[in-house]
Amino acid sequence: MAGLLAGARPNWEFLSVDLSCLLAGVLWEGEREKLLNAALNEAAVRTSVVLALDRLELAVMTVPLTPWLLAGALDRGARLAATCLPPLLEKLTQGPLARRIDPIEVTEFPREDATAVLGHLRETLAAHHRVAIDAPVVEAAVARSLTLAGPLPDKAITLLDAAAARAALLKQTAVTECDVYLAASRMKD
Repeated sequence: MAGLLAGARPNWEFLSVDLSCLLAGVLWEGEREKLLNAALNEAAVRTSVVLALDRLELAVMTVPLTPWLLAGALDRGARLAATCLPPLLEKLTQGPLARRIDPIEVTEFPREDATAVLGHLRETLAAHHRVAIDAPVVEAAVARSLTLAGPLPDKAITLLDAAAARAALLKQTAVTECDVYLAASRMKD
């Protein structure tokens, strides 16, 4: 641990798995268990990999053995990071995972931080959609997203992405604030 603090960090590769995509369309509990176990085994074998599981609550709800599968993978050396909704976190902090995990509550970003995040993503989104995105449009996306469901910066990123997609489909050269508000009107408040 002292080596990590001194700056000698291992070259970890982060592999992100959205469990909603992994488990989508799988009807049988046994098949869902096999898919989850295969991902966890891969993480245990590859010591330089950190497996980031998004929406772990889906595995907890659909695969009853999830806590034991996670515990086994951790015991075999897997490095895991996961997101989970608070109500289902209790199931993970009891039983076989009680001594193996450290829950960290992630709070919503403040508006200024969300604006900074979107500012950093602006060029990536602009290049992806082949449109220009100016700073006032980023600020409008954050401001308009405040009334939408979900945490910042996720909802602001989704809104700006939808506005850029709208502008690209209309063959505009740049995203306007109007695009942001029209995209927001199609999203759930």
